[in-house]
Amino acid sequence: MGLKKLVRAGLGVFIALSLTACGGKEEKAPELLEPTENRDAIYTVARGDLTTIHYSEGWVSPGYITFAPGYATTVSDIAVKVGDSVSQGQQMMKLNADLQQQIENLQEEISIQEKSFEVLLERQEDQLDALKQQKRMFQNIGDNYNARLVQISIDQMEYEFSFQNADTQLQLEEMKQTLADYEEEVKNTIVTAPCSGTVVYMNATEDGEVAADAPYLILAREDEKYLACAYLEEETLAEYSSVQVRINGELYDVEHIPYTEQELYEREESGTLTESRFWSESLPQTLQYGDYVAFQFTKVKEDVLSVPTDALTLTGDQYYVSIYKDGKLEQRAVEIGEHNLNNTEITEGLSEQESVFVAKNLSSYSATKETVSAQKGEFSLEVKMTGAERHAAWLGTLENKIPGTITELLIQNVSEVYVEEGQGLYVIEANISEVDIAQAQLDLKNGQKEYSDRVEQYEEQIEEQQERLEDMKKGTEKELAEAALANLIKEYEQYVEDGAKHVEELSERAENFAAWQGQEVTVCAEQNCVIESFSSLKVGLELPENEFICNILDPNTFTIRVNDSSGQLHYGQKVIYQSTKNGESISAEATVLFTEGSDSVWDGQTVIVLDDPAMYYEANNTGTIVFDRCQVSDALLLSTTVLRQEIISVDDENGGNSGNAPGSNEDSEGTATVYYVWVLNDDGVTVRRDVAVAETYYENAWIIDGLSEDDLVVTP
Repeated sequence: MGLKKLVRAGLGVFIALSLTACGGKEEKAPELLEPTENRDAIYTVARGDLTTIHYSEGWVSPGYITFAPGYATTVSDIAVKVGDSVSQGQQMMKLNADLQQQIENLQEEISIQEKSFEVLLERQEDQLDALKQQKRMFQNIGDNYNARLVQISIDQMEYEFSFQNADTQLQLEEMKQTLADYEEEVKNTIVTAPCSGTVVYMNATEDGEVAADAPYLILAREDEKYLACAYLEEETLAEYSSVQVRINGELYDVEHIPYTEQELYEREESGTLTESRFWSESLPQTLQYGDYVAFQFTKVKEDVLSVPTDALTLTGDQYYVSIYKDGKLEQRAVEIGEHNLNNTEITEGLSEQESVFVAKNLSSYSATKETVSAQKGEFSLEVKMTGAERHAAWLGTLENKIPGTITELLIQNVSEVYVEEGQGLYVIEANISEVDIAQAQLDLKNGQKEYSDRVEQYEEQIEEQQERLEDMKKGTEKELAEAALANLIKEYEQYVEDGAKHVEELSERAENFAAWQGQEVTVCAEQNCVIESFSSLKVGLELPENEFICNILDPNTFTIRVNDSSGQLHYGQKVIYQSTKNGESISAEATVLFTEGSDSVWDGQTVIVLDDPAMYYEANNTGTIVFDRCQVSDALLLSTTVLRQEIISVDDENGGNSGNAPGSNEDSEGTATVYYVWVLNDDGVTVRRDVAVAETYYENAWIIDGLSEDDLVVTP
């Protein structure tokens, strides 16, 4: 925080303050004492260490492996879903489902091109032989002139052939290189787990596409564990003399684990550079993913002159202290350096053993005041996040096949519902005329004829090619013709399959139209699935044929998503999903899988998987996430009723060190909250003491710096 602004906020000599307690009560500061020999009023300048402690929440985090293709591709044979545990070597999916077919097609094309090239070389050789024979004929009759002319033609033809052949050879080499690349690539088309872990993110659907460099799967490693906090730059971490974590009342020294250049690049590209990593072999073996830990970052500037910050006043751009000498006060200009909660470094203007007057830090009461002390104890902080929504993976779409009017809805129409194959969804009164039936029958007739004609054409072409092959001699040209016939047969077989399916659909439609005419028809689920919201359907609504109704969701994939742009949820945390359905409150335990910042895959979304999937159907589709964000033993706790606070502006004019770090109370608008208490000293005088507060929750504040169990804090 900027010291100028801090001083301007009320650190002048003899300035009476209006202080606001956490409970919202306003209380005037006690009357200040006149200068005396009291050790708190007169401070003797000395050298010593200037120590600052910063707090940050932390968590136990796994290592992550991100799968992203270097090229646009397709996905198939997906064998896992979000929340699944996988073993090392387990197949998870395949990439580029068409790659093997592309390899086969390219191999065939190379074979054809090579054979065609052989034919071309034979023809070129025949042409050159004919010219050479003509040249010999002229030479035999002594016609050297025409023989030279023919040689010129031979030279020119060889020159042209060399260019033509070089281009063909280059094309063949490029095709072979592409084939080699494909064959190398196909080795990686089967995506297997490089280690045991949990699938925490997947952006892939069966036969779907994945863009180049876009993450399609992220795996949380089972074999890698570290402590994490919000990301800190290397330069910031270098300022701290020690980093410790508090776990179950014990403090452990930990070391920073820097990212490699490759890791930094990958995380910056994917937007997952959100945490700094630490570890120590001395940490408890019982740590589990998602467990809370409290980081303490300590900054020590050794052997500096410092004075209580409340001894400073600010006039314009100059700081001053009041020197106490021979019972008198003398104002002196000083230059300042860094500062912590209650003290500021003096770089020029003071010497050791000089005495300065502490202006605001001292006050007395005319009557005895009650005091309390900070106590060691358990601290926890419950958090509720509203707007949580349940989700299932997309499986397809439900479309209305019967033109008509809805007469009855058979399932709940306002949220996701699980249905089994054959279960009724809604009843519709078919609106099908004789013209519609006639058109459906005509479509079937035309489809059958088109299919029959096309099959006949293919069969005739195949028969012609086969007869042509019978008359051909063995050789390269026959091999080329056989390759062309094989391609034709492949096209024919694919058309027979696709065309027959299309004719079957037309036939089913014509039969259904005739059966549905004038009838009420119950539309049923075609598979076990989750039906998304039916809110668009109402009795009396007219629906055309092929009208989109809603999405169909995978009944085996259940997750909850909640916006967590503040980053309070972490992998492995246990939370409670609460919702209300039909007036009944429902709670279910769930585990946090994956969180993303605003610059990454989701905009601050967190994926949570229910521990009991059956609760997915019992709960409402929206609810609240409840969890204990902060759990720490042996914390120094103080009642918030005795904790004061003031809001100050922050800047760093004249090089003042704000000391901003994890856990800083500075907000985005350039202001910060300063917490302080009034402490009763041995002389019955109250001294203002700024304190560092890690967290507050209802009546408890967790103090990490500036106060001890021995201090007596004056109650309001």
